[in-house]
Amino acid sequence: MDYEYEPPSLKDEFENYKLLKKKYNVKIADGITKFIQAVVSAENAYDIKALPFMNLEHKHGNMANYYSASPFGKSTKW
Repeated sequence: MDYEYEPPSLKDEFENYKLLKKKYNVKIADGITKFIQAVVSAENAYDIKALPFMNLEHKHGNMANYYSASPFGKSTKW
């Protein structure tokens, strides 16, 4: 599945586990890493939606071409 970072400068930060752990914490670093691995291995959005730990939500209105996902549930801002 194709994906991109917005802004593109986040790519280096989010794909480096050591930086994630230092900037955030181990739980968030693990969740972000797990999410990126799921996106890379998925063929489409339904593959990600099928994962029990991933809360994938299709946006509506002017954001209809986008999805939001949270590896921590809906209780956090991540």
